[in-house]
Amino acid sequence: MKGDQNGLVLVTGCTGFVGSWCVKKATEAGFRVRGTTRRINSERAKQLQVLFPKLELAVTELLSDDGWEEAFQDVDFLLHVASPYFLKGFDSVKPAVEGTERVLNFASKFGVKKIVVTSSSVAISEGWKATDIPALFTEEHYSKVVNLDANGYNASKTLAEKKAWEIAKENRLSLTTVNPSAIWGPMIIKGPSTGSTELAQTMMKGKLIDIPIPYCDVRDVAELHVTALTNTETNGRRLFCISGNPSMFAYADILDDEFSQYGLTKTQKIPNCLACCLVNFCCCCNLISWNFSQKYGKEYGYDSAFAESLLKNKEFNDAEDSINSYVWDALKYGLIHSNGNEELDAKIKEMRERDGLDTY
Repeated sequence: MKGDQNGLVLVTGCTGFVGSWCVKKATEAGFRVRGTTRRINSERAKQLQVLFPKLELAVTELLSDDGWEEAFQDVDFLLHVASPYFLKGFDSVKPAVEGTERVLNFASKFGVKKIVVTSSSVAISEGWKATDIPALFTEEHYSKVVNLDANGYNASKTLAEKKAWEIAKENRLSLTTVNPSAIWGPMIIKGPSTGSTELAQTMMKGKLIDIPIPYCDVRDVAELHVTALTNTETNGRRLFCISGNPSMFAYADILDDEFSQYGLTKTQKIPNCLACCLVNFCCCCNLISWNFSQKYGKEYGYDSAFAESLLKNKEFNDAEDSINSYVWDALKYGLIHSNGNEELDAKIKEMRERDGLDTY
């Protein structure tokens, strides 16, 4: 081994929600860990180094070669987690695809033994017409990019994963992808607002249609990344980290049970009969996208049995704990704002003081 103990693993995007958990799991597994970040003096990078003093940091950008030679020095393993998440109006595809190509080419150049790339469930089941949606999505299924926003997040994850497999085949690289769905669970450090934050806010305050949204726990996602580094059975596999596929209504019920006492939840569940009319006949209400409309009323799942079998506990984390722990931490870090409820504010203050955070 080039590094200490189990070798040196490079974690791209180490200050993100998933990346920070990968640092934790890899450290606990006995790896020497180096992470990439765009800003080495950022608050998140500082927080992470306080938690993991032996963590090495390298400054890189997905769209530049600068810094990658240094980042890959003596690296044995790669966890490529970094990927852009932009709202509408931004090009997510270019940095995702070009970044994946750049990072994997450097991994090939430096003889990295095993690569694990963070993909997504949106690289599996998006863009499918209602009549074509299978009862069970398997590793053979990919999202239909032709039916997606050409510059959007769903297309970016699909095209980036396909690019990873293409490069792995051309260069005979040992590759595994982890495909998580909407990611919940506790935060190690304060991260940026993510799709899960936006989803939580919608589930707590928005107008909801009974459409399935697959979920998973960040602790399971990170564990699968680190396990795949040395488990040869995962070579060439797509690990579906998808714990379940509950409806928006089920999410709302979980959040309502936990947070209604603080006045945080006030959702409007649109009755199925009305939702059916809006989805199938209304072209101007813009209630949901075409992509979501194709899933309305459909029952389908994901073949995640192999991924689940790789976990130490042999089962995914519980939905209630995953979702509620995420929202509590989002409140603690100010990603979701309190509504002025005195009891809730006192609880948030207590959590911040417990964790040594400055009061706000």
